[in-house]
Amino acid sequence: MPTILVIDDSPSALQTVEGMLAEAGYRVRLCANGKSAVRLLKNEPIDLILTDIYMPEEDGLDVIRERRRICPDVPVVAMSGITGKGCMLAVARHMGACQTLLKPFSHADLLDAIRAALGAAPDPGVHQ
Repeated sequence: MPTILVIDDSPSALQTVEGMLAEAGYRVRLCANGKSAVRLLKNEPIDLILTDIYMPEEDGLDVIRERRRICPDVPVVAMSGITGKGCMLAVARHMGACQTLLKPFSHADLLDAIRAALGAAPDPGVHQ
């Protein structure tokens, strides 16, 4: 089964998503911020990144940017609970996230996004 890196600064969100993904049979790695996630990406093979957008110590957009340099073929699913004018999910998609999720999301929505991302073609290019 694929290994999914989940990045979120909320311990309860990490625990909830980890449970959903583990129940579906995925291997899960957890990071509480983008800085630790980028370190992990440099040292461990990851099949998919699921990242929150708004976090301290490098946010999800930083992770997407670094992913293009470190492991450009790894798909990204971006998630955020912020809607409206401050919503950065469209920016995340423009930067290379192949799927986005608005929090709170259902178990089914999460798994659908993960399956779609794992079946999606790698990021065809850099959109800066």
